[in-house]
Amino acid sequence: MRTFYHCEVVMISPELIEEAVDCSILNRLSFWDALIIVAAESANCSTLWSDDLNAGQVIRGVRIENPLL
Repeated sequence: MRTFYHCEVVMISPELIEEAVDCSILNRLSFWDALIIVAAESANCSTLWSDDLNAGQVIRGVRIENPLL
């Protein structure tokens, strides 16, 4: 359990929600997927591991990778 102590927690704010709405529209994503992406961006993540998004795609500077491939 202590392995998660070094992880950054991103608090959702009205500004982050507005960015997620824009990201959702511009990239044709669900709002929830866009919110995950903008949260990852705000935490300075370079890679987001997801089996729901298109592997290899870069959105807002965050590279999407599929952990199952």
